[in-house]
Amino acid sequence: MKNKKAQFYLVSVLILATLFISFVSISNFIGKKNLSFSDLTKEIDIERKNLLDYIVYNNLSQTDSYEKMFNFSKEYISYLGPEKNSFFIFGNTQNLTIIGNKTADTNFSYNVTGSIIEVTNQEISISLSGVNEEVYFYLDNFEYSKKIYPGQNIYYLIKYNYNNEVYILNG
Repeated sequence: MKNKKAQFYLVSVLILATLFISFVSISNFIGKKNLSFSDLTKEIDIERKNLLDYIVYNNLSQTDSYEKMFNFSKEYISYLGPEKNSFFIFGNTQNLTIIGNKTADTNFSYNVTGSIIEVTNQEISISLSGVNEEVYFYLDNFEYSKKIYPGQNIYYLIKYNYNNEVYILNG
């Protein structure tokens, strides 16, 4: 009789230990969602290249190209979240679009025709026409220049605060 009671306690302890280890493992797995900065840059660069290849390979019209780049940019802005400053610049010299998300503590401006324009809105969607081949973006007073080629272009600027340090992803 004592032997069966000991087996019951042993099996109970093993079951409880297994459940505890399972819960700890699952919570650790769920907590590891953040990508590293270099992984994020690589991911966006690969996806951006694939998008441009898709546009060229399928010979998409200007309207269809715009729609694909707009959706791509909006998806990444949503994926990055509202706490990150994320800006996507796409199009060509005839039609250039800037969309993004800007937090209140960030300064963002651009110069595409010879004069600097300060952006005050937190949610950004700007369409421009007749821009220069070299355009400039200013993120917290740091200048980032982009060459606008005759075909389709897509660039990004992402400001990310992590452990009281500021990181800028530029591509």
